[in-house]
Amino acid sequence: FLWTKALSDGNDHIFKVVGPISSLSITHLHLGHVDGIGQFGKEVMGSPPKSIKLIASKTVIEDLRQKSYLTPFVTDEISNGSKVAIGKGVSLEFIRVPHRDEEGSDMHAIIIDGETRRILFLPDHDTYQQTLEFHKTSSLREWFKKLSIDVVLLDGTFYTFDEVVGTRSDYSGIPHP
Repeated sequence: FLWTKALSDGNDHIFKVVGPISSLSITHLHLGHVDGIGQFGKEVMGSPPKSIKLIASKTVIEDLRQKSYLTPFVTDEISNGSKVAIGKGVSLEFIRVPHRDEEGSDMHAIIIDGETRRILFLPDHDTYQQTLEFHKTSSLREWFKKLSIDVVLLDGTFYTFDEVVGTRSDYSGIPHP
């Protein structure tokens, strides 16, 4: 299995092979974030045992261990504030954020710290207010400034509520701002 990189050429997107996957980060245990983990096994991608670094919290690693999904991975356990180097001049910093906890999973946003920029990847969280209170800030701009963030990639679960499958009339139970 090879990793691809999207390159933009005007409005056309080209995917270029840049090499094998060497590491994988999982932010939390919700289905949309872990449902492809089994694809790394011998049945699909045939990843050799212990060939990919899996960066995740203790909770995530233990859940995947119980499901026997860790064969292709060497685990690197993180917690709030952990920093992990993943390549020349690039590291990941894990930041705890509040998000629903049905599976007992903790949730971490990731700061991708490069040579010239810091990118905050916030794949899920419950509400902006809860996240700001958790980090003792009063506005998103204040929080981003406190973290020295240059670029923010926010939860993009739904473009509109029309994308939510079913006949829900109350969307308050879907904690994705």
